[in-house]
Amino acid sequence: MLWRYVLHYPFPLDEEKMQDAATRFVGSHDFASFAASTGSEEDDRERSTIREIYSTELVRSADNEELVFTVRGRSFLRYMVRKIVGTLLDVGRGRLVPDDIDKLFEIRDRSKSGPTVPPQGLCLVSVEHQEAFRGD
Repeated sequence: MLWRYVLHYPFPLDEEKMQDAATRFVGSHDFASFAASTGSEEDDRERSTIREIYSTELVRSADNEELVFTVRGRSFLRYMVRKIVGTLLDVGRGRLVPDDIDKLFEIRDRSKSGPTVPPQGLCLVSVEHQEAFRGD
């Protein structure tokens, strides 16, 4: 039953390069290369694709069976995390190198980043607010 909740990739990956690439997402960047369209050209022109990522971590699970990617950020664009994971997989496969991440921020072309992976394994762990919500 676990297969429903993880992205299965049965081939070797260069995890060291993937970890290097994952660190490059930290900071404030233009994530246009990692975002889906809103479905409206007008909305796409008006929206900001600048987002801030606080931290990323790519580690093996305790049982060494899974590779777990954790990302913390201020906010995310539609499919952004799924595109980031697809891009990390492309780094692990050797289709991209870690230095390509910086280039992807610059070119703002979604077709040049990795694929949008399916949602299996994607899990929202928490939402944090600096101020407590007040329902006045």
